[in-house]
Amino acid sequence: MKAKYFALCAASCLCFGCGSSDEEGGDILPAVSPVNLGKLWPQGANDAEPGSNERVPYEFALLVEAENAAINIEKACLIGNQGVINSNWILESEDPLPSKVNGGEQYAFRLTYERENPGRDAIALVIESDAGNFPQLVVPVCAETVADGQDKSIVTPCEFNEEVPANPCD
Repeated sequence: MKAKYFALCAASCLCFGCGSSDEEGGDILPAVSPVNLGKLWPQGANDAEPGSNERVPYEFALLVEAENAAINIEKACLIGNQGVINSNWILESEDPLPSKVNGGEQYAFRLTYERENPGRDAIALVIESDAGNFPQLVVPVCAETVADGQDKSIVTPCEFNEEVPANPCD
């Protein structure tokens, strides 16, 4: 499972290029924002396939890039509605934080969504860094589990309207 995750990151690096600037003070760019994982069916008696977007658990790799020059990612956390994170989400980072990302390089966060009962969840991935443009980058993330066999073709737009406090990852 980890091998697939890091293979995806390596492939992304090959497709988009990996720089090597060591100069400090760059900007951070999210690969996608907001992130809508769409509708998923419950795992039920099926084998888990985290890379498949058919059923939960579903793993998604979010890449952020240091543009222009290196940045230091200090912390990352998930913020839920009214500050509460439910157990449907797991956040993992490529390397232990804090971590330096050289200019032009990418850093991967893995989000796993595991809701078994029908329902919709919206959270925010908060990344704290020394980036010049977004020292506190907030990426809304949404997903929904629907009844097994239910149509998944119409996806609700991803919205996260909560106020994110200063230093939420402390």
